[in-house]
Amino acid sequence: MRCGGLRRWAMPDWHKLVGERLAQLALEEGERREVVAELAGHLEETYEGLRLGGASDNEAIRGTLLQVENWNTLRNEIYVARTRENIMNARTRRF
Repeated sequence: MRCGGLRRWAMPDWHKLVGERLAQLALEEGERREVVAELAGHLEETYEGLRLGGASDNEAIRGTLLQVENWNTLRNEIYVARTRENIMNARTRRF
């Protein structure tokens, strides 16, 4: 245990995993990095929560990966959402 009683585990590199799975995400590099960081953070929190709840490392990894049913579908949904957001931002800047 670390100082203050916080548990830390050798957790997977969620940033790397998400980056690899979303490598084909057709966004500007800065936007893609932002999406990867946000999703990796969510997966890290999920993993830590499962571990704190008593799950083994393998169980926590499996449970965390189940958060994303289909990476291709997620990639497409992110692209559509970000594209719409960018279009709306461009429109509101004109007003």
